[in-house]
Amino acid sequence: MHRHRVNTHVTSAHTRAAAAALDAGGDGRPYVDLMRNQAALTAREMVHCAHEVHAGIGYMVESDVHLFTNAAKRWQYDFGDATENNGSIVAAITRIYEGA
Repeated sequence: MHRHRVNTHVTSAHTRAAAAALDAGGDGRPYVDLMRNQAALTAREMVHCAHEVHAGIGYMVESDVHLFTNAAKRWQYDFGDATENNGSIVAAITRIYEGA
């Protein structure tokens, strides 16, 4: 039940790493793609946990869970597909490794 907390912190860590790399003038693309993957995962996990908790107490109709669900689903699509992001991560790591 606490994985959403861990996912939130991991997303935040990737975001800070991307910002630090970009601020230093480096290639932040691998960090941005890692952040995008993790943010999509976090959004999915948060929706799942919210639905479990609120449905478990019979409170779905009276709460605004559906509004947050719609926003989180949009975030998942906005952050892109994991396959696409993983391809970008591999390409960036290959560039860094080969010194390009």
